[in-house]
Order: sequence, then C-alpha cells, then structure tokens
Amino acid sequence: MIKDLFIRQKQFFSNISLKKKFMSIIIALLFLMLAGFGIGMLLVRRSDDLLLYNSTRGTVVYSAQVLSDRLQTVENMTRIMLGDSVLQENLAIADDPDATHIDKNNAFTALGSAVPNYYYNFKDGTGMRYISLYNDSYVSRSDYVLSANVAPERIRPGSLTTARTADYSSAVMSAGPRT
Repeated sequence: MIKDLFIRQKQFFSNISLKKKFMSIIIALLFLMLAGFGIGMLLVRRSDDLLLYNSTRGTVVYSAQVLSDRLQTVENMTRIMLGDSVLQENLAIADDPDATHIDKNNAFTALGSAVPNYYYNFKDGTGMRYISLYNDSYVSRSDYVLSANVAPERIRPGSLTTARTADYSSAVMSAGPRT
C-alpha cells in the first residue's frame, strides 16, 4: 500500500511540466528556509530571555542584599536606642505629667542631643536622611530642616498609636529615605 502510494506520487511528479517542478522545489525550499529562520529566531529569543533573566536576577539579588543590610543596620540602631536606659528614662520624664518643668527641660535637652548622635553614628550605609523620635510632649530630630514638614501621621498611619500600645515607652522612631 505504501509502495503503491510512492509509485503514484513518482508518476504524478514525472507527468507534470518542468515549470511546475521548479516551482514546487522553490516553494519547498522557501518553506524550509522559513522554518529554519523561525526556529533560529526562537532559539535566539530564548537565549536572549535567559540572558536577560540572569542579568535581572543578579541585579535584584544584589539590591535585595544591600537593602537587607541597610535595614539590618537600622534595626540594630533601633534596638540600641530602645535599650538605651538614659534615652528611655528621658522619654519617660518627657511624657510624665508630674515631672517638674526643669526635669522636662533637661530631658528634652538630652533627647535633642541623643537623636542626632545616633543619626551621625549610623547614617553611613543606611540611606537615612534624618531620624525623628516622637512622643506626646516632644519631637527630637536629627535634621530639623528635612524632617520639620513631615507630620508623624505621614510616616506611617497609626504608627504612634501602635508604638504606644506595644509598650515602646511612648516613642516611635522613623527614618526618612535618602533622595
């Protein structure tokens, strides 16, 4: 059966004109060239996609590591500030309604110098532009000009309430991003 089919095809091809034979060969070659071009373009596109993926992946991994390192530094600074008994004592005095005016003034002065000191010790490698320390009575800022127009509610809505209910000595620390 297959042999008969092959014989019929051979006779059909033998009986057609030379012009049609050339046209069919040219069409077959064009189809093969088109298929080869399509396969080649597909392979080029896949290798390009793979190269782009690997390049982007490397950049994203590097950026994520840099960001993670910076956030770890900020977290360490925050832990140190939260663990600083003098800073916490001054925050408690600043928030104490029974504290004298002199005690509050001394606490505000100490807070006003402590926050810039922390900022200057940790600013390199963190990307921070300023640090602000908020409580009900006072705001300590490392850079008044950069942070003066930033309301506490703009930093993270509800963050002050969250900090107070989480027993963080009535304070929340925020860092502004570098531009």
